[in-house]
Order: sequence, then C-alpha cells, then structure tokens
Amino acid sequence: MGIITAKELKQRTGEVIKKVRSGERLTVTYRGRPGYHRSTRMEERKTLEELRPFKEAWRDIEETLQKTRPNNAMKKLVLGLFLGICLYCLSIPVPCYAVEVAPRISDREIIESLTRLEEGVKANKEIMETLRTDMGALRTELLGFMKWGFGLLLSGMFILVGFILWDRRSEKILDNSA
Repeated sequence: MGIITAKELKQRTGEVIKKVRSGERLTVTYRGRPGYHRSTRMEERKTLEELRPFKEAWRDIEETLQKTRPNNAMKKLVLGLFLGICLYCLSIPVPCYAVEVAPRISDREIIESLTRLEEGVKANKEIMETLRTDMGALRTELLGFMKWGFGLLLSGMFILVGFILWDRRSEKILDNSA
C-alpha cells in the first residue's frame, strides 16, 4: 500500500490513476493525516461464493445479540439505583415548602397603631393647610407684580403711540409752513 500527499496527488494525478488501475492501493494524506483510501473496485468486491448463506449469517447475529443482552441482575441493579435516587431526592428538606406563621397581634397593639396612623394623618393635614396658605400668599404677590408689569407696559405703549402721533403732526406743520 502506498502513501501519497494531497499535494503530490495534485501534481501527478495521471501517474497516480495509472497505479491505482494497475491494482496498487493508495492512501492520500492531508496535513499528515490519512484522508482518503483508494483501491480498485474489483479487489473490494466479493463474489457470491465468498458470501455466507443468509440463515447462517442471521444465526450469528442472533447469537451476538444474546451475548450482549443485559441480564436480569443488571436490570434490577439499575432499577434499584434509580428508585433509591428518586427517594433520596424526595426526602431532602426543601426550604421553599415551609410556611411562615404570621405573628399574633393583640387588640391593644392594633389600637395603638391605628392611633399613631391617625396622628400622622392629622399632621399631614396641618402641613397641607400651611402649604395652601403659603401658596395663596405667593399667588397674591405674583398677581400684584403682574399688575404693575402690565401697567408699566401699557403706559409705555401709550407714551410711544403719543410720541408717534406728535411726531407726525409736527412734520405736517413743518411741511405746511415751508
């Protein structure tokens, strides 16, 4: 059997084909590893005389299967291991199944917490009322400032319009006198 690299096969394809046709067996390697094995088909074909009869081959297959079939002791061992693992997994305590009991609260504790809540609500109402009065004062201040601003703006506009009218009138007078 000959060994040839892929590069040599590419360079000398004709020679390699002649060798294989003459009956030589070749193995083509790629990067140092065997990648392809080639021989003539005539060598690999078996004649019908060389093949065994069907019944004989089938009997050999069944005998091999009987030898490799697991025995009952092995089946029992595997089943026992499986059941043991399942029972072990079920017996492990899991904290997520635990239920926490709510603490008992007496009536006195309930009443005390309700009075504290009511006091908190009253304090919040007082704070809101002071904020409302402060907002009202700020609103009146803002309105007064806006009134002054609009008053000055309107006064400035009247003065400007008056100046424009006075200026036009004085131009007409100057034009008439000239």
